[in-house]
Amino acid sequence: MSYVGAVYSIARFRRTADQILDELLRKERAQDRPRPQHKHVWAEMTRPDASLPEGSLLHGPTYLFAGLAVECQARDPEREKVLICLMDGERQLWDLQEEWLARAVPILDLFHVNE
Repeated sequence: MSYVGAVYSIARFRRTADQILDELLRKERAQDRPRPQHKHVWAEMTRPDASLPEGSLLHGPTYLFAGLAVECQARDPEREKVLICLMDGERQLWDLQEEWLARAVPILDLFHVNE
């Protein structure tokens, strides 16, 4: 299984509950949404790695969260920005978020829940 992460900056976009529902249906408010800036996206998979002892695997999700943490620290070393972590419901992701990005506000991705 692959794991995808992204780090980007975006302007706040305050909405009411009705506006969020409207956006879920991609109607009126979608064009008002601010665009992500300085977006960096990458993916990891659990896989063998030549730098590890033979038979060892590089754990993709852990490696991904470590990379996200490094990127967030480089972008905001003073920790002045609000940091969110948007994830599906997989338990290990929530555990890794707590370990690597403890100051982030965890948010369950509604689009995954809708499916």
